[in-house]
Amino acid sequence: MTAKQHASRAVRSFGIAIVVTVGVVAAILLAIALDDGGADLSYKTLDYDVQVQSNGDLKITQHIDMKLADRSDDDGDHPWKQLYQQYTLKESNLANITDISVRNATTGETYQQGDIAIPSSYSTDEWNREHAGQWYIADVSQGGSNPQPFDPAKDGLVVDNTDDRSKKIEIGWNIPATTSASSLKFDVTMTMQGVTTAYQDVATFQWEPLGVSNQIPIGKVTGTVTFPDGITADNSWAWLHTERTSTTERGDKGSLQFTVHDVRAGDYVDVVAMFDVGATSGVARTRDTTIKNGIMEREAQQEQQWRDQQRTKARIRLITWIAIAVAGLILCVIAVVLALRSFDRSQYH
Repeated sequence: MTAKQHASRAVRSFGIAIVVTVGVVAAILLAIALDDGGADLSYKTLDYDVQVQSNGDLKITQHIDMKLADRSDDDGDHPWKQLYQQYTLKESNLANITDISVRNATTGETYQQGDIAIPSSYSTDEWNREHAGQWYIADVSQGGSNPQPFDPAKDGLVVDNTDDRSKKIEIGWNIPATTSASSLKFDVTMTMQGVTTAYQDVATFQWEPLGVSNQIPIGKVTGTVTFPDGITADNSWAWLHTERTSTTERGDKGSLQFTVHDVRAGDYVDVVAMFDVGATSGVARTRDTTIKNGIMEREAQQEQQWRDQQRTKARIRLITWIAIAVAGLILCVIAVVLALRSFDRSQYH
């Protein structure tokens, strides 16, 4: 082999090593960034518009942009037919959900309430003809495979009952049989009752849009929480709790605006808010005591704990990136050494 050929091989080996190293590091970073846990249903974006009523109820509209993974298979018997969300009613913080409406924002169709239907019990044609374009509400306390009728007008819980009973309900909507969808948008509206507690000084609630039981990864969650008339940033306070990267700011009339990025299955997002009790009227749950200072102290402690956790996570991330960089550097050094040896062998001795 000539010296020129040896030199060419050395340069080529060095180039290949560099490309492989960069590719490995890039693949690791990309896998970390794009990992969705293998979920076949994901939300690209989820936006909440929350109006706090004077009686403490929350009127909530969700603007959902979802992605449905491909379900085409050999027999074609498992298309997407039904989408749903589940909520836990408790007499201490969420007694009932009423005023439900579902709109397909992609087609502009407003869904009508229908009966509970099990998708696997219907052929595609039967489903599209009898149940597509409808929404339902069911009691799934006994499990999702055994849904029971739920009528918000009579089956809701009693606010502040000392037994603190609970129920799990499901709000779902039936879509025409769909193999896959890269973007499917829905507006889901409801009123959550019995959320707020009125104390002598402030009214307060903790609203959990996403709990640890959530299994749907979400690219970005945004929301605006608007308080009743008479409330401003001077007589209201709000905190966002989540372990994901997030931002908050106060808008017009003291509204809370928040953004959370890259929510994974099992992540939680919740909002704690309190405002001047003088702006309320007819709140079902009341307490003959004050609580403002206690909440302020508790939230300050939790914020400090969160900051400590973030610093720890940042250190771990830094160590991880350094380890990856060192591994890449070692590979590059090995490539250089091998290239130099190959080049040295190509010279005349």
